[in-house]
Amino acid sequence: MAFVRQVILWPVGLLRRIRRLPLWLLVPGGLLLVVLLGFGTYRGVSLYQYTQEDPQFCRSCHLMETAWSKWAISEHKEVTCHQCHELSPQAGAELLIRWALVHPQRVEAHAEVPDAKCGACHKSGNPRWKQVAITAGHRVHVADQNIACTECHTPELHRFTPLENVCQQCHEDLEGVQHNVAAQDDCLSCHQYLEKESEEPLEPSLLPTTATCVECHQGSKASRPVLLAGEHKQVQCIECHQPHQTARPVLECTACHSTPFVEGIHTWTGHQKARCTECHQPHEPVVAKGSRCEGCHETPPVLGPLIALNMVEKQACTQCHGPGRVAAIPASHKGRPDESCLLCHQSSQVQPPRIGHSPTGKETCATCHTALPASHQGRTEAQCQLCHEESVSPPKVPHLMVGHSACTTCHAPGKLVGALSPTHVGRSDEKCVICHEPREGGGP
Repeated sequence: MAFVRQVILWPVGLLRRIRRLPLWLLVPGGLLLVVLLGFGTYRGVSLYQYTQEDPQFCRSCHLMETAWSKWAISEHKEVTCHQCHELSPQAGAELLIRWALVHPQRVEAHAEVPDAKCGACHKSGNPRWKQVAITAGHRVHVADQNIACTECHTPELHRFTPLENVCQQCHEDLEGVQHNVAAQDDCLSCHQYLEKESEEPLEPSLLPTTATCVECHQGSKASRPVLLAGEHKQVQCIECHQPHQTARPVLECTACHSTPFVEGIHTWTGHQKARCTECHQPHEPVVAKGSRCEGCHETPPVLGPLIALNMVEKQACTQCHGPGRVAAIPASHKGRPDESCLLCHQSSQVQPPRIGHSPTGKETCATCHTALPASHQGRTEAQCQLCHEESVSPPKVPHLMVGHSACTTCHAPGKLVGALSPTHVGRSDEKCVICHEPREGGGP
């Protein structure tokens, strides 16, 4: 207790002795004390800044020269060590004592970098740093799968750019890439890791889009140019092309077209054995008539008979061709759709003759047309107008028929009107008024 009492009372006695000093000695002594305290504070702050903020302190250890050299040429050379590496003063003191007493020959793991440090810059919105919070790749790997930044971005000491094969460290189950050399060497050729997404994407995805593919597959520099046309123009490339599948990098057409051989020319025996792409080119419009037939048929096929009328604005072929219609369908043609007809039967540009009068209110066609062509035998009245369209009505008789004799009284060679047209020769007077109606209130 006496010792403790002496320790407590010692400062009091010291102050009493100082107060007894003469003034000429007390003033300089006080000033010297203030200077010493200020210098000590300054040196203390400087020492703290040197050890906790200055990268030169890290370099002062001879074992850190390699790490320093790589940091000095890296993307983070403007970022101090302590901004990323967390180390408490206690841990720092332990390292310093170990260095002074043990003199280690290599640097052991210390001052790990937590993900929060990366996010402090790269998720801050500060344009000085590349922002990754809303990119497709970081949403999938960091936000969804909780993969640490350092898993990809520290493949080597102070190297922050991932290695080219960094993807294979996790995706080793993929069978490789059946693609060109560039895509085989760099996954980012197709998978747009830094592509920005909306703030709230429905489904973050790294799958390539058609827009990604055409960057390489269109234009003058395309290694294998393709044309986006035809029925597949709105289909995403990856729905057919799967370059990670070694056995079948391109899906079979039957993956979507499950029943292609039940109609049209697909039902023909020879075509059932052919691959779809022997006739259909997926990146081109639909197969043009006969455009690819010569690849298998060295002798061009004999075309069928011409269609006797222009098919423009006409209805389906089966409107005329079928059981009980204008013409029967041959047994070899059964099951073929209308689209396949024009592959063999070309449409005539010659229109059938028009009906020279209005059929309204008239009797049957056979009333006048008794001698039909052989090709028209057996056709019904309703079928006539499928080919023969109504023409401009013939001129009306300009006089009353009452009291007049036969039409040939005037309409004959050397008579008042002259000879009949060649198409009218042999027609009776009764047939004249079928087409030429007497004008009401006409002349004499």
